[in-house]
Amino acid sequence: MEIIGISSAEAEKYLDALNDLIVTTIKLPEAAIQHYINQWTIDRMKSCVDSWVFIEAREQDKLEGVVLGTPVEGGVGTIIWLLVNNHKQKKGVGSILFREACRIYKEKGAHKVKLTVPDELTIDFYVKQGMKLEGVHKNHWWNCDFWAMGIQL
Repeated sequence: MEIIGISSAEAEKYLDALNDLIVTTIKLPEAAIQHYINQWTIDRMKSCVDSWVFIEAREQDKLEGVVLGTPVEGGVGTIIWLLVNNHKQKKGVGSILFREACRIYKEKGAHKVKLTVPDELTIDFYVKQGMKLEGVHKNHWWNCDFWAMGIQL
C-alpha cells in the first residue's frame, strides 16, 4: 500500500475517486451525497492543494482510499473525509490513512485532529486509532446524528 499526497496535476483523478467513494461508502440522505459531491471542483481542489490535506492510498496503481482535511486552524486539523473502498475496509487501509493524516497535521503544527462520524459503528474504528468521543450532535446535518471525536497529537 502506497500513501501519497496529491499535486495539482493529480487533482482530477483524486476528485473522481473522492466522489465515487462518497457515493459508495457514505450512508446519508441522497441530498447530502449530492451536496458533498458538488462542493468540490477541479479548480477548488487546485487552489487548496497546498493548504489542505489531500492524501490517497494506492495499491497496484488502484486508488483504494482517500483523506480530505482542512488546513490547521488554531492548532487543530479537521478530517472532513477518510473514505476506503468497501472491498478494502477492515484490512488496515483506513488505519494507515489516519496515521498519515495525523503525521501530516502534526508536521503542519497541529496539536489536535478532530472529525465527526455519521454512525455509531464508525466510532469503534476511530477509538481503535486512539481518538476520544467528545460529544454527539443530535439531529445535526441533514437531520442526522453525528458524533464528534478528537485526538491530541
